[in-house]
This record gives sequence, C-alpha cells and structure tokens, in this order.
Amino acid sequence: MVATTTSSTDPAARGTDSTSRSGLPPLLGVQAVVALLLGGVFWLGGAGEPKAQPRAPHRIDSEAISQVASLLAADREALEAELTAPLMAQDEQSVGEFADLQVQAADLELVDMSWRSLTAVDDLVPVELTLRATGSYYNLPILVDGLYRQAHPMEITYLAVETPRMMVAHTEATVRMRFHRPATLSTSSLKDRLESVLGGLRSRAAEVAIEEAARVQLLQEFQKKVPGLEERSSTNRSQVMTALPGMLRKLPSTALGWVGMEQTGDAMSLIVDPG
Repeated sequence: MVATTTSSTDPAARGTDSTSRSGLPPLLGVQAVVALLLGGVFWLGGAGEPKAQPRAPHRIDSEAISQVASLLAADREALEAELTAPLMAQDEQSVGEFADLQVQAADLELVDMSWRSLTAVDDLVPVELTLRATGSYYNLPILVDGLYRQAHPMEITYLAVETPRMMVAHTEATVRMRFHRPATLSTSSLKDRLESVLGGLRSRAAEVAIEEAARVQLLQEFQKKVPGLEERSSTNRSQVMTALPGMLRKLPSTALGWVGMEQTGDAMSLIVDPG
C-alpha cells in the first residue's frame, strides 16, 4: 500500500517543513520541536533513560503542543502507510486471506491457520502464522513459492509433510511462517519519560505528543532493519525451495510417513522424526 501526501505552500501548515515530503524528517527535528514547546531538552533514548535532563517547564502551551501532536500523528500514519514490511496487527487478516488464496492456487485444501506473537528481540516482535493444508504433495512447491510473493519479508521456519498411507500422494502439510513488527511502547518507560519532561505538570496534549514521537521512533528504527529482513527472507526462500524436492523424495521411504525441515540458526535442517 502506497501513501499519498499533499504539499502546501504555507510552511505553517506543515510545521517548519515546506518541502515536498519523500520520507519522514529525522526524529531529531521532531524532538527539537517537542523540546522547544516543553521548554526543556527532550531526547528519546529507545528503551534507555533520556540522554539529557530537561528543565521543567513553568507552563505548557496546550494549543501549540496539540498542533505538534497532530503533526507527529500524521507523520506516524504516513510512515505506517509507506512501510509495507512490518506485519501490524491489522494486517493479519489480509495476510491470512492471501495465504488461503495460495493454498487454493496450489489445488490444496486449507485445514486451519493460527497466529501467535513471540517475545521481542532487538525491538522486533516476531509474529508467526501456522497453516495446515491437505492435498497432493506434488503441489506443495507451488504453495511454498506463492507464500513468499508478498510485501512483508517472511521466513518459513518449519515445514512438514505427513502421508496417511505409504506410496499415496495425498498428504497433510504444515507450514510455519515468521514475520516481524516493531516493538510496542513500554508503558513504564513512557511514564518515566513523561515524568522527566513534565515534572509535576500534567498535560494530555504533551503526553500525546511524546507518545507519538516514541511511536515514530519505533517505526524509523524498524525501517532501518528492513534491508536485513528482506535479505534473510531471500536467503530463506532459496534454502527452502532448494531443499523441498529432496525432502519430498524422502517421504515415501520414511518409516513414519513423515518428513520435515526446520530453521536452525540461519539454515534449514531436514528432520525425519516428528519428535
């Protein structure tokens, strides 16, 4: 999905940026605006503490800060629209529907699918989609190839095929895919930042501005990681598509009528026992 933006000849309509926007301005500019309105020095330091202690403001211009909050919210929404790589919670339904279409295109039948989120690592939240489908295992490469054809960088971390009877092509396949989304805001961390900037003052407008600035930062940090995620997806696709034919050839000769592959580190390992 591509976001469309409109430019304005009035600099005030877009803060201090009157140029055509091909991407978000550096977060430092956002922080500077927030700091100016709050009367202190405010640095978003990721999960850590603020890098400089601000001077507590004597008063808060709620109207001005509300304008900043609106600009930050617009920047955040535009970046969310421009970034197709992260799989946000609202994207799960459409990705599930896409996976279902790939199952149908491979002349297989969907049994079920499920989502789960894992613990964040390096400000990335792994999100896994597991689907089960039945049909001829000769069509499995069509399904697997189709699943990679989407905007979200994806890795297949587990793929297994089981046949109920020896020498029968009808099988049940299980495919587990891993996507990523930005880490969520830490409530305690955000509370600490608000306290350090506002001190004893209370302003809902300032709270919204600081929260939006933090959300923008998380998206910008995710954006930096997209090339690495795309590279991992490409490598994973090559590994899976290369190993899949050999895995399927082993299926008729396995004692349990079951064969699979699983991601171990950066490689895919063949497994012949479901454990």
